[in-house]
Formats: sequence, C-alpha cells, structure tokens
Amino acid sequence: MSDYCIHPKGDLLVFKVFRNFMTFLSITFTILSVFLVRKSHSVTRVYANLLIVLLLDSMVVDIVFQWLTDPAFLLPLLCVYRRSPLLRAMPISAAASTGLCQSLLAASCPIYFALFIYRHQTVTPLGSRFKFSNTARILFVAVLEVFFLSMGATFYMAGIPARSYSYISHLADEWNSSVIDRMECFNTDALYPYYVVSFLAVNFAIFFIILALIPLLIVVAPFGLSLVGNMIFSNWFPDVMSDWAVEPLDIMMVVVSFHASTHSLTMILTTPAFRSQLAQIFMTFMTKTSTVNVRRRHTREDEEEYLQRN
Repeated sequence: MSDYCIHPKGDLLVFKVFRNFMTFLSITFTILSVFLVRKSHSVTRVYANLLIVLLLDSMVVDIVFQWLTDPAFLLPLLCVYRRSPLLRAMPISAAASTGLCQSLLAASCPIYFALFIYRHQTVTPLGSRFKFSNTARILFVAVLEVFFLSMGATFYMAGIPARSYSYISHLADEWNSSVIDRMECFNTDALYPYYVVSFLAVNFAIFFIILALIPLLIVVAPFGLSLVGNMIFSNWFPDVMSDWAVEPLDIMMVVVSFHASTHSLTMILTTPAFRSQLAQIFMTFMTKTSTVNVRRRHTREDEEEYLQRN
C-alpha cells in the first residue's frame, strides 16, 4: 500500500489561468446582474434584494473555491490540502476553507425557498389559511439558513489535524513534508452529522429545479463524478492514471469555475425584464458612442476647413 496514495500531478498552467479568468468573469457577470436587478422596475425591493443576495452568494462560492481553497483531495484517504490558490497567503486551513465553501453553496437553498415563499404569498389572498405574516416567513427561512450553514461546520469539526502524520506510510515517495504539514484529515465516524445534513440538504434542494440545475450540475455532479473516477483508477488502475497529464479532479475544477457566470447568465437570459434592461443599456451606449464619433468627425472637418482657409 506504499504507492496507494499517489501524489496529485501539478496544476497545468493553462487550467490555472483559465480558472482564474473564469472567476474574474464570474465577478464581472455578477456585478452586471446586480446592476440590472437594481435598475429594473419590474421586481419589488424585497424580491430584488433576495436575487442580489443569491447572485453574490454564487460569486463568493467561486472566489472561495478557486482563489482561497484550490483543494486537492487524497484518495481513498479522507484528507485535503490547499494546492496553490491565488490567496494562499490567507491564514486559513484546508478544512476551514473547504467547509466555508460548502456552507456558502448550501446557503443558496434557503434563498431560493425565500423567493418561492415571496412569490407564493404575493398571490395568496388575504384571509387564506396559507397567508403567513412577515415575521413567520423570516423566522422560517432564518432557521433553514442556520441549518444549511451548519454543513460546513460539521465538516470542519470532523477534522483531525494531527491525523495526517499517521498516514505517511500510505503515501508515495514523491510526497514532501511541506504538503503533509498543511494537510487536513478527517475521522469517518465524526463525519456522520455532516452526511446527515448533506443528505437532507440535497433532498430539500430537489424541490427547486433552478437550484438543481445550476449548482447540482455544475458543482455537485462534476465533483462526485471526479471523485468516483479518481477512486476507481487510483485503486484498480494506478499505472494507467500515472500516465495521465490531467486528472479528473483538475477537469472538475475547470467545470466548477463556470458556476457563478452560468448563474448570472441564466437569470438574465430567462427573465424578459432583465433582457430588455440589458438591451436598453446596450442601445444607449451605442447611441452615445455614435454621437461622440459624429462630433469628433465634424470637429476634425471644421479644423481642416479652417486650416485650408488660412
């Protein structure tokens, strides 16, 4: 078992540059989407604020996952370490940053539910048994938010920092001491609360198709498939995997980098009011640009005419 946990290959430069570019693009698209929501008159202030929180949450998930965590997982051991994130100078452990990312991703589910409740209560007539007070709605969503945020906390509490040194005999020779020093490992028994919270969160999220389509397909599904692929090849076909230039987890990191951008673009493209607002901004910009060019051309012609006369 001395070569069971093979050292992950170095992050390809092209992958790293692309992931950083996509994270920057996520920030750009999120800012654009927030601007459209704030400028739109088709949604109420409460609904607009919920949309903005949802967009900002998706953006922060991308930043934490790509720039702060950049996780590398040891398989089949339950260990993780930060590879070479852009914000590697931040004093945070791999377990804390990974748990933070999971909490932020799970936190979007109650926000979707709050949006659903707001739409439902808007059309529910007064006097209906399904008409709830604002206090009851806020309290219910707040309890859900605390529950989903606990996902990262249960993951972090299962960490055993000193456990990494007991796994040295399971690592291949190319592992160096600097990686082992920043490695975080977990107790499988202590992870049971995390499994329970994760199971309930996934089943609750199934009720919301938008939530199931974006974070599930772009974050959860690639992550799960890459872990399964890594487990299969590292366990039964280690020689085949050693010849690969790219590992499944590297491809997963690239796919996840589309998360916030896809979220923002989906909101814009599926909402007629936001599409119209974006088209209006584009037409205004093009009109102003055309006007400036015309003025510059006339100014240049006037100058040439003046020089010819003199």
